[in-house]
Amino acid sequence: MSRVDGLPTEFDGSVWGVVARAIPCVTAQEDPRALWQPILDLGAPAHHWVERLFWYWFSDGLRAAAAPETFVALWRAMIEHALVSPRWDPTASPSYDLDDMVFGLLGFNSRMHSFAQNAAFADLVGGMEPLFARAAARWFAMPKVMTGFLVFAVEPAGAKLLLPGIGWLAAKVPSFDSYDWKYGLEENLIAFLHSCLERHSDEISATPALHVAFNALLRTVVSRGSHAAIALRDRVVGSAAA
Repeated sequence: MSRVDGLPTEFDGSVWGVVARAIPCVTAQEDPRALWQPILDLGAPAHHWVERLFWYWFSDGLRAAAAPETFVALWRAMIEHALVSPRWDPTASPSYDLDDMVFGLLGFNSRMHSFAQNAAFADLVGGMEPLFARAAARWFAMPKVMTGFLVFAVEPAGAKLLLPGIGWLAAKVPSFDSYDWKYGLEENLIAFLHSCLERHSDEISATPALHVAFNALLRTVVSRGSHAAIALRDRVVGSAAA
Protein backbone atom coordinates (compact mmCIF):
# COMPACT_ATOMS: atom_id res chain seq x y z
CA MET A 1 0.00 0.00 0.00
CA SER A 2 1.34 3.44 -0.93
CA ARG A 3 1.61 6.21 1.61
CA VAL A 4 -1.62 8.09 2.33
CA ASP A 5 -0.96 11.83 2.29
CA GLY A 6 -2.82 14.39 4.33
CA LEU A 7 -4.37 14.39 7.77
CA PRO A 8 -7.88 13.35 8.77
CA THR A 9 -10.26 16.31 8.62
CA GLU A 10 -12.77 17.26 11.30
CA PHE A 11 -15.41 15.37 9.33
CA ASP A 12 -13.18 12.30 9.11
CA GLY A 13 -12.70 12.47 12.87
CA SER A 14 -16.46 12.56 13.41
CA VAL A 15 -16.79 9.42 11.30
CA TRP A 16 -14.09 7.70 13.36
CA GLY A 17 -16.02 8.71 16.48
CA VAL A 18 -19.13 7.00 15.13
CA VAL A 19 -17.08 3.88 14.36
CA ALA A 20 -15.53 3.85 17.84
CA ARG A 21 -18.94 4.14 19.47
CA ALA A 22 -20.38 1.41 17.27
CA ILE A 23 -17.67 -1.19 17.91
CA PRO A 24 -18.73 -2.11 21.48
CA CYS A 25 -22.42 -2.03 20.52
CA VAL A 26 -22.18 -4.53 17.66
CA THR A 27 -23.10 -8.10 18.60
CA ALA A 28 -20.72 -11.01 18.16
CA GLN A 29 -22.91 -12.26 15.31
CA GLU A 30 -22.62 -8.87 13.60
CA ASP A 31 -18.83 -9.11 14.04
CA PRO A 32 -17.28 -5.95 15.55
CA ARG A 33 -13.96 -6.95 13.97
CA ALA A 34 -15.40 -5.92 10.62
CA LEU A 35 -15.44 -2.32 11.87
CA TRP A 36 -11.92 -2.04 13.27
CA GLN A 37 -9.75 -4.52 11.38
CA PRO A 38 -9.85 -2.73 7.99
CA ILE A 39 -8.64 0.43 9.75
CA LEU A 40 -5.78 -1.31 11.57
CA ASP A 41 -4.84 -3.04 8.33
CA LEU A 42 -4.18 0.32 6.67
CA GLY A 43 -0.88 0.15 8.58
CA ALA A 44 2.00 2.60 8.66
CA PRO A 45 1.33 4.17 5.22
CA ALA A 46 -1.90 5.59 6.71
CA HIS A 47 -0.65 5.95 10.27
CA HIS A 48 -2.36 9.30 10.93
CA TRP A 49 -5.70 7.72 10.14
CA VAL A 50 -5.07 4.66 12.29
CA GLU A 51 -3.87 6.82 15.19
CA ARG A 52 -7.03 8.93 14.99
CA LEU A 53 -9.21 5.88 15.54
CA PHE A 54 -7.57 5.31 18.92
CA TRP A 55 -8.24 8.89 20.02
CA TYR A 56 -11.93 8.03 19.78
CA TRP A 57 -11.69 4.40 20.88
CA PHE A 58 -10.32 5.31 24.32
CA SER A 59 -12.90 8.05 24.79
CA ASP A 60 -16.10 7.56 22.78
CA GLY A 61 -15.67 3.79 22.47
CA LEU A 62 -14.97 3.44 26.18
CA ARG A 63 -18.08 5.40 27.11
CA ALA A 64 -20.20 3.37 24.69
CA ALA A 65 -19.12 0.01 26.13
CA ALA A 66 -21.70 -1.62 28.40
CA ALA A 67 -19.00 -2.73 30.86
CA PRO A 68 -15.22 -2.43 31.27
CA GLU A 69 -14.94 -6.14 30.42
CA THR A 70 -16.61 -5.52 27.05
CA PHE A 71 -14.21 -2.72 26.19
CA VAL A 72 -11.13 -4.69 27.23
CA ALA A 73 -12.16 -7.83 25.32
CA LEU A 74 -12.42 -5.79 22.12
CA TRP A 75 -9.20 -3.90 22.84
CA ARG A 76 -7.42 -7.20 23.49
CA ALA A 77 -8.55 -8.47 20.07
CA MET A 78 -7.11 -5.35 18.42
CA ILE A 79 -3.72 -5.81 20.09
CA GLU A 80 -3.65 -9.52 19.25
CA HIS A 81 -4.36 -8.71 15.61
CA ALA A 82 -1.63 -6.05 15.46
CA LEU A 83 0.90 -8.39 17.06
CA VAL A 84 0.68 -10.82 14.15
CA SER A 85 -0.02 -8.34 11.36
CA PRO A 86 2.79 -7.60 8.87
CA ARG A 87 1.36 -4.07 8.70
CA TRP A 88 2.51 -3.59 12.31
CA ASP A 89 5.89 -5.28 11.92
CA PRO A 90 8.72 -2.98 13.14
CA THR A 91 11.20 -4.71 10.82
CA ALA A 92 9.09 -3.80 7.79
CA SER A 93 7.79 -0.29 8.61
CA PRO A 94 9.61 2.97 9.42
CA SER A 95 9.61 3.36 13.18
CA TYR A 96 8.68 7.06 12.94
CA ASP A 97 5.34 6.01 11.39
CA LEU A 98 4.73 2.83 13.36
CA ASP A 99 5.59 4.14 16.83
CA ASP A 100 2.65 6.55 16.97
CA MET A 101 0.26 3.79 15.89
CA VAL A 102 1.50 1.43 18.60
CA PHE A 103 1.47 4.27 21.13
CA GLY A 104 -2.22 4.77 20.40
CA LEU A 105 -3.11 1.08 20.22
CA LEU A 106 -1.66 0.34 23.66
CA GLY A 107 -3.58 3.17 25.34
CA PHE A 108 -0.55 5.33 26.04
CA ASN A 109 -1.88 8.63 24.66
CA SER A 110 -2.99 10.18 27.93
CA ARG A 111 -3.09 13.63 26.28
CA MET A 112 -6.14 12.51 24.30
CA HIS A 113 -8.04 10.51 26.92
CA SER A 114 -8.09 9.68 30.64
CA PHE A 115 -8.12 5.89 30.36
CA ALA A 116 -4.81 5.50 32.23
CA GLN A 117 -6.19 7.33 35.27
CA ASN A 118 -9.16 4.95 35.61
CA ALA A 119 -8.40 2.54 38.46
CA ALA A 120 -11.44 0.44 37.54
CA PHE A 121 -9.35 -1.05 34.75
CA ALA A 122 -6.37 -2.08 36.89
CA ASP A 123 -7.33 -5.75 37.27
CA LEU A 124 -8.44 -6.08 33.65
CA VAL A 125 -5.23 -4.54 32.35
CA GLY A 126 -3.25 -6.69 34.79
CA GLY A 127 -4.93 -9.71 33.23
CA MET A 128 -3.44 -8.62 29.91
CA GLU A 129 0.12 -9.05 31.22
CA PRO A 130 1.03 -11.86 28.75
CA LEU A 131 -0.27 -9.73 25.89
CA PHE A 132 1.73 -6.70 27.02
CA ALA A 133 4.79 -8.94 27.36
CA ARG A 134 4.42 -9.84 23.68
CA ALA A 135 3.88 -6.19 22.82
CA ALA A 136 7.05 -5.27 24.72
CA ALA A 137 9.07 -7.88 22.85
CA ARG A 138 7.83 -6.61 19.50
CA TRP A 139 7.61 -2.85 19.97
CA PHE A 140 9.53 -1.59 23.03
CA ALA A 141 12.70 -1.13 20.98
CA MET A 142 10.95 2.03 19.74
CA PRO A 143 11.77 4.72 22.33
CA LYS A 144 8.44 6.52 22.04
CA VAL A 145 6.54 3.30 22.73
CA MET A 146 8.73 2.48 25.72
CA THR A 147 8.28 5.99 27.09
CA GLY A 148 4.52 5.60 26.71
CA PHE A 149 4.66 2.44 28.78
CA LEU A 150 6.78 4.11 31.47
CA VAL A 151 4.08 6.75 31.92
CA PHE A 152 1.17 4.29 31.66
CA ALA A 153 2.55 1.77 34.16
CA VAL A 154 2.72 4.26 37.03
CA GLU A 155 -0.92 5.29 36.48
CA PRO A 156 -3.86 3.53 38.17
CA ALA A 157 -4.97 1.51 35.12
CA GLY A 158 -1.47 0.22 34.40
CA ALA A 159 -0.32 -0.37 37.97
CA LYS A 160 -0.27 -4.17 37.73
CA LEU A 161 2.13 -3.99 34.79
CA LEU A 162 4.69 -2.05 36.82
CA LEU A 163 6.50 -5.04 38.30
CA PRO A 164 6.61 -7.31 35.22
CA GLY A 165 7.56 -4.26 33.17
CA ILE A 166 10.97 -4.16 34.84
CA GLY A 167 12.07 -7.24 32.92
CA TRP A 168 10.54 -6.07 29.64
CA LEU A 169 12.44 -2.80 29.85
CA ALA A 170 15.73 -4.38 30.88
CA ALA A 171 15.59 -6.56 27.76
CA LYS A 172 15.36 -3.52 25.43
CA VAL A 173 17.18 -0.59 27.04
CA PRO A 174 20.71 -1.93 26.31
CA SER A 175 19.99 -1.69 22.57
CA PHE A 176 19.36 2.07 22.70
CA ASP A 177 21.94 4.49 21.37
CA SER A 178 22.35 8.14 22.34
CA TYR A 179 19.77 9.27 19.77
CA ASP A 180 17.13 6.99 21.27
CA TRP A 181 17.15 8.77 24.63
CA LYS A 182 14.46 11.23 23.67
CA TYR A 183 10.74 11.69 24.21
CA GLY A 184 11.54 12.10 27.92
CA LEU A 185 12.76 8.51 28.11
CA GLU A 186 15.41 9.12 30.76
CA GLU A 187 13.21 11.17 33.09
CA ASN A 188 10.32 8.76 32.78
CA LEU A 189 12.52 5.72 33.35
CA ILE A 190 13.79 7.29 36.59
CA ALA A 191 10.19 8.03 37.65
CA PHE A 192 9.24 4.44 36.80
CA LEU A 193 12.08 3.07 38.94
CA HIS A 194 11.05 5.36 41.79
CA SER A 195 7.51 3.97 41.61
CA CYS A 196 8.80 0.40 41.53
CA LEU A 197 10.84 1.05 44.66
CA GLU A 198 7.96 2.79 46.43
CA ARG A 199 5.40 0.10 45.70
CA HIS A 200 7.33 -3.14 45.28
CA SER A 201 10.69 -2.92 47.06
CA ASP A 202 10.12 -6.16 48.96
CA GLU A 203 9.18 -8.13 45.83
CA ILE A 204 12.15 -6.74 43.93
CA SER A 205 14.56 -7.64 46.73
CA ALA A 206 13.11 -11.13 47.10
CA THR A 207 13.02 -12.02 43.38
CA PRO A 208 16.49 -12.50 41.87
CA ALA A 209 15.43 -11.85 38.26
CA LEU A 210 13.62 -8.64 39.18
CA HIS A 211 16.49 -7.50 41.39
CA VAL A 212 19.01 -7.99 38.59
CA ALA A 213 16.81 -6.27 36.00
CA PHE A 214 16.02 -3.33 38.29
CA ASN A 215 19.68 -2.75 39.07
CA ALA A 216 20.62 -2.99 35.40
CA LEU A 217 18.12 -0.25 34.56
CA LEU A 218 19.34 1.84 37.48
CA ARG A 219 22.97 1.52 36.38
CA THR A 220 22.00 2.63 32.89
CA VAL A 221 20.39 5.89 34.01
CA VAL A 222 23.15 6.54 36.56
CA SER A 223 25.75 6.13 33.81
CA ARG A 224 24.08 9.01 31.96
CA GLY A 225 24.95 11.35 34.84
CA SER A 226 21.46 12.35 35.91
CA HIS A 227 21.36 13.84 39.41
CA ALA A 228 17.92 12.26 39.92
CA ALA A 229 19.29 8.84 38.98
CA ILE A 230 22.27 9.24 41.30
CA ALA A 231 19.94 10.25 44.15
CA LEU A 232 17.83 7.16 43.47
CA ARG A 233 20.91 4.94 43.50
CA ASP A 234 22.03 6.43 46.81
CA ARG A 235 18.58 5.75 48.22
CA VAL A 236 18.74 2.11 47.10
CA VAL A 237 22.21 1.70 48.56
CA GLY A 238 21.11 3.34 51.81
CA SER A 239 18.07 1.06 52.08
CA ALA A 240 20.21 -2.02 51.54
CA ALA A 241 22.64 -0.93 54.23
CA ALA A 242 19.92 -0.17 56.78
